[in-house]
Amino acid sequence: MPCRRRRPSCSSYYAGRTKRVTLGTCVIVLPWHDPVRVAEQIALLDVMSGGRCIFGFGRGAASVEYAGFRIPMEEARPRFVEAAQIVVKALTNDVFSWEGEHFQIPPTSIRPRPISHPERRFYASSVSPESAEIMAKLGFGVLVVMQNEWPIAAADIDRYRELARSVGHAPRPPDHPDQCLVRRQPGGGAGARGHLSQPQVGLDRQALSLLRRAPRRR
Repeated sequence: MPCRRRRPSCSSYYAGRTKRVTLGTCVIVLPWHDPVRVAEQIALLDVMSGGRCIFGFGRGAASVEYAGFRIPMEEARPRFVEAAQIVVKALTNDVFSWEGEHFQIPPTSIRPRPISHPERRFYASSVSPESAEIMAKLGFGVLVVMQNEWPIAAADIDRYRELARSVGHAPRPPDHPDQCLVRRQPGGGAGARGHLSQPQVGLDRQALSLLRRAPRRR
């Protein structure tokens, strides 16, 4: 159950209303946020959900959004890499510091501490060969954003796997941000592919309706 392009606070509602469902943040655009704050939010959500959340990251793509946050878009890639490394370091070290091009952090510690290893459930959007290389080097799984045909997406995943292995990481299974219903096409034979039958917003409304009717946790 993803929350699109939002901070982990969106998933905290679902974490409090459910016990077993796997949650996901979809894409957190790291260059727009303070990485220490992101790490603390991830740790808090990890505690609230009992380690049930998958975390997705991205660099963002629209210049108007970068202009609104007053961040030069040409800094998107280095800011993403640096912020991603800081988030992982904050989650895996009791005390950490950082001296980089865009962030300088004195010795500090995030609170609360995560109860699981959320950094092992990190995925990132990859829609270009350059992005795939960055994600593979970071050890992140690939978050599939379906902007192309399935064969093209499959080739992108294969390229990511090769890059991950080349830098010493075991490639993770890909994750898809859209939890959509899939059904067989009318008249399709045994080999027919299913297709997406309902947009994300429809499922979001269904999920909210079910959650509102669900009994609250004691």
